Amino acid sequence: MATNTPNLNLVKPEMSDYADIRVLNNNMDILDISVSTNKTNITKVSDRVTALENKTYPYLPLTGGTVTGDLNVDGDLLVDGKAPQYELERKTDDSNENYTLQSIKYSNGVLEQVVRLKKFSGITSQVTFLIPFVNVDNISLSNGAYSLATDEYKEPYNDWVWSVANLSATGAKFTASGYYSRPCYTIKGYWK
Repeated sequence: MATNTPNLNLVKPEMSDYADIRVLNNNMDILDISVSTNKTNITKVSDRVTALENKTYPYLPLTGGTVTGDLNVDGDLLVDGKAPQYELERKTDDSNENYTLQSIKYSNGVLEQVVRLKKFSGITSQVTFLIPFVNVDNISLSNGAYSLATDEYKEPYNDWVWSVANLSATGAKFTASGYYSRPCYTIKGYWK
């Protein structure tokens, strides 16, 4: 009675069996498919090894490496069930005499821009953000304990008043007045 090979399930007739051309042809078809699949896989592995040896493989190594430009992710990017919070990019501009501006892109899509007024009182500055937000729909603005989501706001605090006007995806007008006022504004939204 015929038996079968363990890997490809080829039919192995016994010496006492009659030769059946259909069985032999079926075995040949199975072998041909297996050889073709293995040849394709060997070529893919060989190409990857060559790319790794030549350092032309289009992926980052497990450690180290550099990402430039935007990082696009389909679906949620989670580490231990949470969106990672490490920075992707940080820019700072302190060339203006009235304010300093810092912009931080986080890997979970959050864009944080911090405006610090340099002078104590009566300064109004039209600030152009280092990186534009996607839109104004989800921008939030805070100063100390205050938080808002609007395009114009004034907040009295002890002896001084801070205000924000014309908040847009690309900038806003910041004002502080009063005794010892040097406020810091934090604007959060999303980057493209």
